[in-house]
Amino acid sequence: MTTTAPDITDTTTVDWIARARRVGEALRPEVAAGDRSGEISLAAFDLLRESGLSAALVPADFGGGGVTHREMGAILRELGRHDPSTAVAFAMHTHLVAAQVWRHNHGIDAAPLFAKVVAGAILVSTGASDWVGSNGHAERVEGGYRVHARKAPASGCEAGTVLVTSVRWDDAPDGPQVLHCAIPFAADGVRIEKTWDTMGLRASGSHTVVLDDVFVPDAAVSLARPATVWPPLLNVVLGAAMPLVMAAYLGIADGAVGHATPLGAGRRGAPTRQQRGQLAPAPPPPKHHVEPK
Repeated sequence: MTTTAPDITDTTTVDWIARARRVGEALRPEVAAGDRSGEISLAAFDLLRESGLSAALVPADFGGGGVTHREMGAILRELGRHDPSTAVAFAMHTHLVAAQVWRHNHGIDAAPLFAKVVAGAILVSTGASDWVGSNGHAERVEGGYRVHARKAPASGCEAGTVLVTSVRWDDAPDGPQVLHCAIPFAADGVRIEKTWDTMGLRASGSHTVVLDDVFVPDAAVSLARPATVWPPLLNVVLGAAMPLVMAAYLGIADGAVGHATPLGAGRRGAPTRQQRGQLAPAPPPPKHHVEPK
């Protein structure tokens, strides 16, 4: 796959949607083949880095694009129109960055992670596996923990640099806890099992990440919390994540409408006309006319 990265030298005024469109159009020719093969597009993630999109949410003061949460949603929606699997996998990275932006805005230092993302790191979430109670097994050792777990699905894991995950520590002194941590994919004991093969989004690479006796140092653990109590952290994560994830799916729906509408253009019959009308974008609400006094 040959792609050309958009020009990112102009940092004064960036049309991020236009940039996302150019990236999406560059990826589109390979989308059908990727869905048939089930292979994630590593070239797509290279292009997301080169275009600056992977660091778009990072505040400008830290070398990122400084886009808002709303703008990132629009970027993901545009990508979803062209390459559904890449958009959904990429949404997992962006929502993790968004959570760090929230932390930064509330006085918590997120500079180390921002630096990694600006340098090209791709973050992979295992939130769908973890939830409140998490899974796996952590054992306390000198300087950290030895962890064992299977995390699935982990969308985009083959393109990932850092696994943002959690592991259950049942033997904690005060009762079962969950350890939230970041683990490099290059760490000893981390491997990927190709278990993802489902209809639709087959190329999102949502495989299983296996943690086999992986050492997690204390410095990599960002939070230890009770395993049976709803954590306030998830309020932040859900607020950061769901609008971005759904924006990617909305873009997929946009693309489906774009494909389906022309197919029914020459067809007659009330059901077809009704379906075409339902697919069409809703007209703007009428403006109320106000008589001058």
